[in-house]
Amino acid sequence: MFTVNVIGNLGADAKKVVENGAEFISFRVAHSSKFTDKDGNQKEETEWISCTINGNRDNLLQFLTKGAKVFVTGRGQTHVYSSPKLKRMMAGVRCFVDRIELIGGSSEPVPRHLVSPDGELIDVHKFYQIDPEIAKKAGAKNGKNAVFLTERGTQFEVTKDGWVDPREILPEENNSESQEKQG
Repeated sequence: MFTVNVIGNLGADAKKVVENGAEFISFRVAHSSKFTDKDGNQKEETEWISCTINGNRDNLLQFLTKGAKVFVTGRGQTHVYSSPKLKRMMAGVRCFVDRIELIGGSSEPVPRHLVSPDGELIDVHKFYQIDPEIAKKAGAKNGKNAVFLTERGTQFEVTKDGWVDPREILPEENNSESQEKQG
């Protein structure tokens, strides 16, 4: 298995793409490294990793903006392309993302831990995702999200794939849902 783990910055805002009826989020991560060449000169090289997150992940777009620093993990794939700028063939790396974390951000729209409906404390992979099996066990399925709580009692929705919606559920929203279910 070819696994990619990269820390870098987004080169542009992530984009939602719909192709052959399938939705995904596409973005590129730049990883730069500095070194000293044999003549003692400081050099910097940048590698670009093309990343794809499958499925409807519109809730992530607001965070995946140009310059955002991320840690991405996923299945890797090499590809060859023609570079018009360099006028030669180049090799690149694609990452089909399994996990993404924002790093270096000062505000956290989603907490580090959530409490499942069973009372179990669940770690949130920084900002976005919990284990999908836990989300499914809590009742998340197609068209229905599970509700998890922070340790302080704030509610967040989680999809069947474990993606945490960064928008907290306000008490009045929860009450209207409860009243609809009762009525």
